[in-house]
Amino acid sequence: MTRDEFIELLNHPDKLTAGHIADLKEMISYYPYFAQAYILLAKAMLKTGNLHTDNFIKQTAIKVADRRNFYYFLYPEKKINTGHMPKERIPKYSGNYFDLIQAAENEGGDKEKSLKTLAERLKMARAEMMEKEKTHSQTNQPAPSTPVRIPTPDYIIIDAPEKKSHKPVTEEYVKILIKEKKYREAIEILNKLNLINPKKSIYFADQIRFLEKILVNSKK
Repeated sequence: MTRDEFIELLNHPDKLTAGHIADLKEMISYYPYFAQAYILLAKAMLKTGNLHTDNFIKQTAIKVADRRNFYYFLYPEKKINTGHMPKERIPKYSGNYFDLIQAAENEGGDKEKSLKTLAERLKMARAEMMEKEKTHSQTNQPAPSTPVRIPTPDYIIIDAPEKKSHKPVTEEYVKILIKEKKYREAIEILNKLNLINPKKSIYFADQIRFLEKILVNSKK
């Protein structure tokens, strides 16, 4: 799949077919932090009635920056015909982000009060999610010898057996690494920048692809 084809599918998701699923999965395997690829794959799976659609949508909702837009990207008819949404009963504190939004819209009444109610529900849902993640992390805790990396907006600590070093996660630092022909380190920083700033993921993906080609050609 070319870059132009990918952008075309983002602008016209109705053109997605079952044949695109394999290409999108391959793209995600190369660029695991490329949120737009996850969004398109979720749409393709939903459109083709894939068996694993529900689970994949839940996984993708964690990765995207704007879950509301993600929801309407999957279900555009809900945004156009908001007055005709299904009137099924939704638990008030289900913890599902999309359910909370729909519940607040269905309640109507005072807008400020509805937003306040939604904020309270989101707070409770977030607390419940954090508790689940804490339980999951305790169950799947890595071995004591495995270094734990905690990313921060400006710097990331890289653990090593004997010492720790701080490397700036910035585009300026990437340019310095490229000038020094440290392409592997530059790719590592670009992957982290892609995670921090998903809006520029296409730009970062192009940079990574370019550096990977340099590495492959340098081995010939």
